[in-house]
Amino acid sequence: MPVTNHPDYQLEKDHLEETIEWIEGEKEFLEEYEGILKERLKEIRKSVRSLTDERLIANQQLYNIATKDIGSLNRSKDNPYFGRVDFQENRREERETIYIGKYGLHDRDREVPVVVDWRAPIADIYYSSHSQEVSYKSPSGEIKGNMFLKRRYEIDEGELKEIFDDKTSEDRIEDSLKGRSGFLTEALNKTTQGRLKEIVATIQDQQNKIIRSEMIRPLVVQGVAGSGKTTIALHRMAYLIYNNRRNTDANYMVIAPNKLFLNYISDILPDLGVENVFQTTFEDWALGLLHKKIGITQSSDKLNLLMNGNTEEVETITLASRMKGSLLFKKVIDNRLKQLERSLLPSVNLSMEGIDLLTYEKIQEVFLTSSVHLSLVQRIGKLHDYLKGRLKKDIKEVHERIEAIYDQKIRTIKNQAEDIEAIRKDIIALYDERDRKLEKIKDNLPVVIEEYIGKIVQPDTFQFYRSLFDKDEELEKAFANKIGQDMYAEVCRHTLEKLIKNVYENEDLGPLAYIHIKLFGIEDRNRYAHIVVDEAQDLDEFKMSVLREISMNDSFTFVGDLSQGIYSYRGINNWEKTMEKVFKDKEYNYHLLTTSYRSTIEIVALANEVIKQCKGLEAVLAEPIFRHGEKPILHQCKDEAAVLQQMVYQIKALQQEDFGSIAVICKDLHSTEMVYECLKDQFEDIHLISDHVTDFHGGVVVIPSYLSKGLEFDGVLIHRVDPSTYADTEMDIKLLYIAITRALHRVYMYCIQERAKVLEKSREFYGVK
Repeated sequence: MPVTNHPDYQLEKDHLEETIEWIEGEKEFLEEYEGILKERLKEIRKSVRSLTDERLIANQQLYNIATKDIGSLNRSKDNPYFGRVDFQENRREERETIYIGKYGLHDRDREVPVVVDWRAPIADIYYSSHSQEVSYKSPSGEIKGNMFLKRRYEIDEGELKEIFDDKTSEDRIEDSLKGRSGFLTEALNKTTQGRLKEIVATIQDQQNKIIRSEMIRPLVVQGVAGSGKTTIALHRMAYLIYNNRRNTDANYMVIAPNKLFLNYISDILPDLGVENVFQTTFEDWALGLLHKKIGITQSSDKLNLLMNGNTEEVETITLASRMKGSLLFKKVIDNRLKQLERSLLPSVNLSMEGIDLLTYEKIQEVFLTSSVHLSLVQRIGKLHDYLKGRLKKDIKEVHERIEAIYDQKIRTIKNQAEDIEAIRKDIIALYDERDRKLEKIKDNLPVVIEEYIGKIVQPDTFQFYRSLFDKDEELEKAFANKIGQDMYAEVCRHTLEKLIKNVYENEDLGPLAYIHIKLFGIEDRNRYAHIVVDEAQDLDEFKMSVLREISMNDSFTFVGDLSQGIYSYRGINNWEKTMEKVFKDKEYNYHLLTTSYRSTIEIVALANEVIKQCKGLEAVLAEPIFRHGEKPILHQCKDEAAVLQQMVYQIKALQQEDFGSIAVICKDLHSTEMVYECLKDQFEDIHLISDHVTDFHGGVVVIPSYLSKGLEFDGVLIHRVDPSTYADTEMDIKLLYIAITRALHRVYMYCIQERAKVLEKSREFYGVK
C-alpha cells in the first residue's frame, strides 16, 4: 500500500523532519566548534616545542572527534535511520521508542540518543527478536523486557518512502526467519549497480548472531552461494571495531582472494564509518613482508593449465601444491630451522689476547635456551646484548685471571733468579705487559664482541627455502613414501627449476612468509586484533597457520563455501579437519548458512541440481527465500556465431529492462578474451575482466568463471555449456555452479547443439530455446 496510507505516516514523517532538522543544527554547531579548535591548534603549535605537549594532544583529540562527528552527521542527514523498536524493560514503567541507524547520534543538551548505532547492544533485539518477550546483553548483564513494535523504513534523500511493520506473533516467527517480510523482498528485487553494499537494514537473525559472535575464538562460516557471508564478515569487522573502540592501537585486516574482489567490496567498511582497516590479498601481504621483488606466477595460469593440461603435468603441479600447503611441510621447515639454529654460531670460544672470555658451549647454551619466542635474527641481537652485559660484568674476574697469570710468571722468574736486581727490568716489563693487556681488553672488548657476532652468517629466506628442494633429507623422509620416490623427485625438480629462475608460485608464499617470520620476526604494529579471510576454502593449511603468526589472539573470521572450492587441489575440503589441525586444542565457533538471499527460487533450484552431481563433495544445498523469477533458459545454437548473436540480443533486452549489471561468464581466460573481442563493438559500456584488472565496473562485463566468485550480477549469460567445455569433473561442475549462482534475477546458458552432461540430468530446472 502507499506509504501515506500507513496509520502512523504523519507521525513518522514529522519525526523524520525533526531528526533531519536536529542533524542540520548539530552539524552547524560542530562546524563552528571545529573552526575554533583549528585556530586554537594553530596558536598552540606556535608556542609549544614538543609534539607531546598536553595542550596540543588534548586539542588535537577534540578536533579529531569533532571532524569524525561531522562526517557521521553528513552521512546520516539523507537517511538517518532504518528501523525502530518500542521497548519496555522489565520492572520499568516507561516505554522507550528507539530509532536505529548506521551511525549513532547523541543529543548533548538532552543527554539522550537521537539514533542508536546498529552495533549497540540494545539494537540486537531489532535483528534477533521475533516475539514480544525479548532480551539483550549489555555490559552490565542481560536486560529483559517486552518489544511492542518493530518497524522498518525506506528513506531516500530525506524523504520517507516506505514503512514496514514486522510480524512479531509467535505463530509467524518462521516467516520472519525465512526473510519473507515485504521489506527484505523489496530490497532483494532491486537491481545492483556494481560494488557490494552494506546491509545494516536487512541483516537477518542468523546473520546477526554471526556478526555479534564473541571475538576470542576463531569463527568459521560455511555459507552457500548468495548467503551474504562476505557482507556478514565485513559487518562483523565493523561491529568488533565499534565494541573494541577504546583500544585505539588495535589493527584490523581483511584478506580477499584477489584485487578485483577487494575493489568490489571496497565501499562497505567506509559506508559503515570504519576507516583504516588493512584490506589486501595474501599474496600482496606476503610480498610486502618479504621486501624483495620476485616473479609470481598467476594462480589462474595454473588453474587454466589444470583445466586443459596433460595428465602428467597436472599431477606434478597438484602434488607440488598440496605438499607446499601442508602442515607436514611446515613441520619439515621447523626441523630445518632447528638445525640452522644449532649450527648458526661459530664453534669457537670468545677469546682475546689468548684468554678465553666465554666458551663456545656456554654461548651456545645461552643462545638455544634464551628468548626462544623470538626470531633467529632477533635472538642474535639478544645474544649480542647478553655478551656485552656478561663481559662487562665479568671484566673484574678477567682482570683477576690476567693478574694471576702474570703474578705466576713473576714468581717463577723470582724463584729461578739468584740476583733480584738482575731481573728487575724483566719484572717491570711483565708488569707493563700485563697493564697493556688489561687496558687493551678493556678498550677492545666491544670490538671482540662485534667480531664474534660478525662471524655469524646472516640467514637468507630465499636461500633457505631453495635448499629444501635440493636433496634435503628431512623433506624426502616426509614425502617420498607418501607420493612415490619418482614423483617426489619430479616435484622437487619442477620446483627447483622455477626457484633458480627467481619465479615463485602462489603456494610458495605461505612457506616463504613463515620462514621469514621465524628468521627475522615481525613487529607488533604488523600484528592484528582481528583478521577476516574471505573465500577461505581456497587457503591452504600452511597459509592459515602463517596467519596465526600475525594474529594477536587467534581472533579470526573465516568465510567460504566448499562447493566453490575450485582450488581444492591445494585448499580446504573439510572445515572441521582443517581447524582441528591448524588450531590444535583450541575451540572455535562454526556457523552454517543455507539461506540464499541473492538468487530467485528458480535459479537456486538449478544450482542445487548441478552441485549435487559433484562427486566426492557433500554439498550443502541452498534454501532460497520466497522470491520467484523466470526459469533459467538454455539456448541451443548451431555454431559460435549464433551463440554470440543470441547473447547480443539478450544483453540488449536486459538493458531495456534497466538491469544495472550483466555478466557474460566464460569458463577460462582464453574464451573470455575471444568473446570480449566479438562483443566489444556492440556495446559502449562493456568491460573485459582479466587477472590484471583491479577495478570493478557495473554495466556489461565479460569475465572468466573463476574470477566471478564472490561477485553478483542482475543477469548472467553463461558461454558454451557444451560437454567439451564443462566436463563431468569436480572442477568443471564447481565452475558451472559458480557461474549460475552469480545471478540475482536471470540466467541464460548457451551451447552448440549438445549440452553438458551435468545439465542433461537437470532438464526440468530450465527452459530450452
